[in-house]
Amino acid sequence: MTLLLGGAVAFADGETYAGLPRSAQPVEVLRNPGFAVGYSEARRQPLWVAFRAASVKDGHRLASRPGFEIDGRTRARVSTFDYNGVRYDRGHLAPNYLIGRLYGREAQRATFLMSNIAPQRRRLNQLVWQRLEEAEADVVAPRAGELWVVTGPVFGAQPALLKSGIALPDAFYRIWLDVRPGGAPAVLAFVVPQDVCGTEPLAQFLASVDQVEEATGVDFLHELEDAMEQALEAGRTTAGWGLWRFNQRPPRYAEKFDLEVCDASDVMAP
Repeated sequence: MTLLLGGAVAFADGETYAGLPRSAQPVEVLRNPGFAVGYSEARRQPLWVAFRAASVKDGHRLASRPGFEIDGRTRARVSTFDYNGVRYDRGHLAPNYLIGRLYGREAQRATFLMSNIAPQRRRLNQLVWQRLEEAEADVVAPRAGELWVVTGPVFGAQPALLKSGIALPDAFYRIWLDVRPGGAPAVLAFVVPQDVCGTEPLAQFLASVDQVEEATGVDFLHELEDAMEQALEAGRTTAGWGLWRFNQRPPRYAEKFDLEVCDASDVMAP
């Protein structure tokens, strides 16, 4: 393990910033090329995924899309077949495109391990979540100094389960932390519920890190000095993020949906 700028920790095969997230629920830390996963055997999915993002301009050429695979490091051994017959997509947390372009083929393959997957409703996964991932790769990362990302699910007190025992999140969070040499870090966080229509402005989902922590029971940025941590986690400022560039960017997969209707069949319970 090697300490980097501002308290970042770089593993030989994964990265995070200001300490691995700490969860009230037990997690197994799984280290992959380019990203780390805090995996919950009880929920049968990650509670957090952390990675460092950057511009993909000079990155690896993206290979063909791999198939989903069981992660043999987990006891849950969730399979792609556990999602058959349900109205939930296999939602990537560490994104296929960005991780593959930055860290190469083995990293891309690791994003298709089921330990990196959580159940997302179609309109969330293919419309809103896709827009966030696209903005992260195309707009936010190229403008940032060092961009660190943490993302994961938000559960209710008693989450419903798929037949396979996979817990169903109520929402998903994504936290961006921009660290610039000689400057104070900046943070932008989102919490997106499962029952989105897909065309909402992304600004509608802005949240503070404090709100994410309260909703998830996960502690972020805990290795920063207390005053800096408190200021970052309480704020919701969008200054400097270029939010206007991607706030209402149309979804890439819009043609697959009737965007004039928020179809209940896309957001129904399991």
